[in-house]
Amino acid sequence: EESAAMDSVHLKVHMANGSAFDISVQKTQAVGDVRQQVEIQHPVPPATYLKLMQNGQVLLDTFPVSKVDTSQPMFAIIAKDTRTEVLLQAAGTFEGYEDLLQNAVVVEDGEVQSMLSVGPLPSILTVLEEMGGNPEEFEGVRPGANEGTLEFSGQDGALLVPSLDASVLLLKQPDAAISHVIITAQVNSDSYNRGLGIGVEPSPLLDKTVREDGLPWYTYNDLGVTKKKNITIIKFHPGMSGGELRLEGYGGWYNQSIGFTPENWTASHGNFHTLEFWLGVDGDNKFQITGTQETQVWTKTWHNKLFDGRYFPAVFAWIDLGGGRNQPLHVGQITMKAVLSSVQKEESSKKVPEGS
Repeated sequence: EESAAMDSVHLKVHMANGSAFDISVQKTQAVGDVRQQVEIQHPVPPATYLKLMQNGQVLLDTFPVSKVDTSQPMFAIIAKDTRTEVLLQAAGTFEGYEDLLQNAVVVEDGEVQSMLSVGPLPSILTVLEEMGGNPEEFEGVRPGANEGTLEFSGQDGALLVPSLDASVLLLKQPDAAISHVIITAQVNSDSYNRGLGIGVEPSPLLDKTVREDGLPWYTYNDLGVTKKKNITIIKFHPGMSGGELRLEGYGGWYNQSIGFTPENWTASHGNFHTLEFWLGVDGDNKFQITGTQETQVWTKTWHNKLFDGRYFPAVFAWIDLGGGRNQPLHVGQITMKAVLSSVQKEESSKKVPEGS
């Protein structure tokens, strides 16, 4: 009996109407067992199901109870989402991401002292398949001509990488902190006069605001980037003189000439432009585009807090109006780098000098 008590987990599950349920399960069980206990106390209407969330992350029925954070509240929402939508919302729990973070490689760069490199990250279609979903049901997204690449032609944006908890990177470096995340993505297209590129969205945990009904506002976000307010999208125009690149979102800017004409997919013989986001904990950010030729580089800064030092932002594909007919957005490799800073140095710099 004592052993069973030690292996038990006690959770409080909150509903949108303010009610809450105390649930007890064993560490060896899964979140599906938690959901079933809640549904006994709070039956759900036909054609709906109960979706459990914690720390801004949807938890699948197969998620182990032993990995649930018992110090944080759990929320239950009655939903009608499709299987693919649920898997996309739960993609951050994919074990493959944790493996990549645990095996991050230390790299040196001329601009910074030390970085941890993660990736290339797996295709979101691979993630869906590994999690038991059907990649063919991800509307607007299909495999590209080359392994690991994608083609996107949807009108509401498509998730490429979910928000990831980067605290795993610091387990072996307790004296370090992450000052910036660098997100690099490869894109191109034959669509002309259609703004296209990459969007980044901060973790919902970056906003601690709680709605009047007791649930964090992010609970009601859908997947269409056009409906997201706290998101930054870089859009440019392959094949157009000057590229006419703009940043939509807080701190953004209107169309800018980038000093060269970015070749489209056909003219570049299937090569990618590289978009790079430097996102700082202090909200100071930098964007850089490198064309299909190495000498083609353009950079601009802006301010908007998108990274808190722990949760990497989610990454989305975007193309205005779904792109031209049979002219999708081609997406290549995506990588992330964590720029490290010393916690000790930061703390010592805050000390008041003697004699002052």
